[in-house]
Amino acid sequence: MNKYKILEDQYVEVCGKKLYRVQALKDFGGVKAGDTGGYIESESNLSQSGNAWVHGNAQVSDDARVSGDARVSGNAKVSSTRHYLNLGPIGSRDRYTTIYRNKNKKAIVVCGCFHGDLDKFERAVHKTHAGTIYEAEYMALIQLARLREKEWLDEVD
Repeated sequence: MNKYKILEDQYVEVCGKKLYRVQALKDFGGVKAGDTGGYIESESNLSQSGNAWVHGNAQVSDDARVSGDARVSGNAKVSSTRHYLNLGPIGSRDRYTTIYRNKNKKAIVVCGCFHGDLDKFERAVHKTHAGTIYEAEYMALIQLARLREKEWLDEVD
């Protein structure tokens, strides 16, 4: 059984493309059957397996694919596979951490119950994991995310 369906009567147009709202068909990863999510261009953008989900008004299109336990939320606009990172299991709870480009081309981190920008995430990592292997893992991820964010800021839309 598929985990979501595309609502063809609920869409937004972005750069001449239609992106359709998704609706959950069953419970998974904190999403309940009947919940509506964000927008995708086609089923190739969001996996039907795992706990991956597009929340709120987030938009995923072109060759970008959300899979595994990745979550795209807020007002994110992901149109390239280079517009997000998903790494895991990582940290003390072996969770997946997702970093995506928001509409202002800034990196946003989703890790467990944390959702915020790189600076806030870095402060939280130092506070929670100071002196541990988990701090080192997260700092390596943050360094990679800062490189990717610089790339996003240099992009011409």
